[in-house]
Amino acid sequence: MGVLALLVVASAAFCQDKVAGNQALRQQPELVVTPELASRLAVVSSHDLKINASTIEEARAKIREARGLSALRTSLSAGFTQQGPASGIEFMGERIEFMVTEVQSYTLAVTKNLYDFGRTKLSVDLARRGVALAEQQGKSIEQLAAELAAEQCYTVLLSRELQTVALQNAAALEEHRRVAERLYHEGLIAFFEVSQSRAEAARARQQVATAERQLEVERGKLRKLLVLPQSAPIRVKEGPLLPDPERDLEGCIAYAWEHRPDLKAAEQQIALAKASLGLAKRTSDPALVFAGDVTHRTASALAEPLTYRVGVRLDVPLMDGGIERAKVDQARSALDRARQQREKLKDEVADQVRKAWEYVREANAQQEQVAVEESAARELLRIQRVRYEATEGTGQEVIDATAALARARASVASVRFQRAMSLCKLRLAMGLPLWEEAP
Repeated sequence: MGVLALLVVASAAFCQDKVAGNQALRQQPELVVTPELASRLAVVSSHDLKINASTIEEARAKIREARGLSALRTSLSAGFTQQGPASGIEFMGERIEFMVTEVQSYTLAVTKNLYDFGRTKLSVDLARRGVALAEQQGKSIEQLAAELAAEQCYTVLLSRELQTVALQNAAALEEHRRVAERLYHEGLIAFFEVSQSRAEAARARQQVATAERQLEVERGKLRKLLVLPQSAPIRVKEGPLLPDPERDLEGCIAYAWEHRPDLKAAEQQIALAKASLGLAKRTSDPALVFAGDVTHRTASALAEPLTYRVGVRLDVPLMDGGIERAKVDQARSALDRARQQREKLKDEVADQVRKAWEYVREANAQQEQVAVEESAARELLRIQRVRYEATEGTGQEVIDATAALARARASVASVRFQRAMSLCKLRLAMGLPLWEEAP
């Protein structure tokens, strides 16, 4: 009995723990983000930025490698040799061997570049340019991550607003169905009107389900950008409105050319190519090297066991089969390509700024227009409902007016959030931080 009671208690405890675990899973705290917070979270959690951080560390290691070209180098080598036959002579009753059968040797060698006509300095400068390039590329990755996250937040907000419009449309058509059924029972309209209203109400409910699915799809995309589990509850709310840059189009383009991180990365690429060209031109320059070694070996009695060599040598390359010229040509071509890529990028940046500028101006102009259209559509629906209940209008007129109001509401939401996204694109196209005051 005691064992049975223990099993019952244990089973009850296990069930309670399982229920508590399920409740804890369901009660997982909801992450509430604004476009600003989402952009910052995306930068912190970006896999591309973590990869770029490794690239920066690799570039910094190349600086240490370049500095090691002029450092003191030492090496220790040991050897064992078996040789024979041994030879020697007899002298005063003792045998003196000229060659031993076993030789053990230990050598400590030291070398140091005394002067290499600037190659080490150029190598260090080349490695530093690589670090600067990787850091600028990291800023470009940050900008892209922030842009994608903010844009996706506005897409989620727009999807949620469209879902609200679908719900409002479904509620309006459901109300129309109830009115149609009432008028039919009163004998004022034909049953066709009732069937039509029911079909439209069912279609509206399907549109609500479609809008809900689309909203969840957009939330999933946002979770992916923020590197969150797809099961994580998340909610997006509107944040502070972005200010318009206080510049004309030409001023925005000029600012972008000066501050865009990808253009700065292009400048670093040019500097890197110049350093590579400078190093390639010095490949065949002479080098002054100090070299010395100390060797201890087991040898015959006629040889000293400990020997050393110390000296300075001058290495002067004479012919390399055209390798240096080929490297110079390659480096010069890389420099020309980097310059052309920068000019191409400048044109692309100017085009991006121009398009974003036009989108913002268009959205600003459309805001008042769509607001007027929504007001007119709302008034038209009110009139059509009054006429329908007075049996002076048709159900199709009410349905058409309801659809027109839904389209107007969707246009208002679309213009509002498209303007916000266009402002994001404009600021990022200019190289401005998203959430700081415009200069």
